[in-house]
This record gives sequence, structure tokens and C-alpha cells, in this order.
Amino acid sequence: MWRLGVLVFLASLLDGEHKLCGFSDKTEEFVDKKSTTNLYCNLNGLPDIVKVLQKVRELQELRKTCFGQLLGFPKELTFSAGVLHNLLLRQIHVPGVTGVNELYFLVSGKLAKFSQREFCLVTGLQFEVMSNIFLKPYVATQDGIHVRYFENDENIRLTDVWARFLAEGFDQPKDGLKMALALIANNVLFGQDLRRKVTLWPFQMVED
Repeated sequence: MWRLGVLVFLASLLDGEHKLCGFSDKTEEFVDKKSTTNLYCNLNGLPDIVKVLQKVRELQELRKTCFGQLLGFPKELTFSAGVLHNLLLRQIHVPGVTGVNELYFLVSGKLAKFSQREFCLVTGLQFEVMSNIFLKPYVATQDGIHVRYFENDENIRLTDVWARFLAEGFDQPKDGLKMALALIANNVLFGQDLRRKVTLWPFQMVED
């Protein structure tokens, strides 16, 4: 989970016109290139999540989760999980230095390190061993929100989840919170297009 801190840290490096760094087939040849990117990461949806969870008195529970820090993001901040993911794909391996709990990046020609220490200092979040739930075949939780609200449909779109969340009228306590967490995972961290099918394994994680 600590890699979320990398996203938060690198988000501050981006502005409205994104400039990506990459490598050519010759790994020693650094290439600086302009790129246009479709942004589907939706921080603008967070106020709607706050509004709904306030009504059902579950907002404070959201603030206690790892996603609670996102509610404090500056409104003027340009944030794209997709662009940041591409930056992570271009991280640098430093022989004899790089460890399992630290990442190195080439930023403006300089080597930048981001480790678990910086993660805790910058975000205030804790870290732990990452779950392997997304590596297993998806099985809907019996009587979970995926079954009760979406009839275990594995082809539901992100727009369907948003529509059901905004309609409120949740059947059980914490259902609004669970749906909000699944939306944040898909729409903010994964930066998914609203028209595409929802990534399902967050439905399992929110039931835990």
C-alpha cells in the first residue's frame, strides 16, 4: 500500500501539460518527449462522495481509511493516476543501492529516491504487506454489495456504480462507504474511463 505514497508525492510534479520521460530501445539513450494523455482520473467526484457519505453518517469512516488522505488534496492540483503509473514504469534501478522498500526515479536529469520513510513523512499513511487478492480469480462475496446492488453482474460499468451510489437508499450500514471505496479505487487510483467495465476485485477488498 505504500506505493500510494509515490502517487501522492509525484502528483505535485505534474501540471496541466504533462511531459513524460522515457527510454528508447537503447536503454542508455534518454529521450525527452511530449505526450498528450487522456485523463480519466476523477478527483472531481470526491465532493459527491463526501456529500453522500455525510448524509448517511459514514464520512468519518472514510477519513480513517487509506483513501481518506485524498479528501485533503488541493483543488487546484492536477492529478492523474494513469500518468503517474507511467512514471512508475520508468523508475530507475540502481545496482547495489535499490532495495525492496525504496524507489528511484530520474527527474530532470537528477536521481530522486522515494522510500517507505518518505512515504510515511509525506502522507502520514502506514504501510503493510500488499494483498494478493487481485491475483486470484474473482469470486463475489455472498450478500456483498456487488451481489445485492448489481446482481453479481461482472460487466457493470463505472457509470452504473456511480449512478447507484448517488441514488443513495443503501440497504445496510456501511454499504455507502464500501461503494465509495470501490469508486475511489476504480475512478481515482486506477484512472479508469467511466464507460469501461469496473475492475471487480475492489468489491472483495471492501467487504473485508
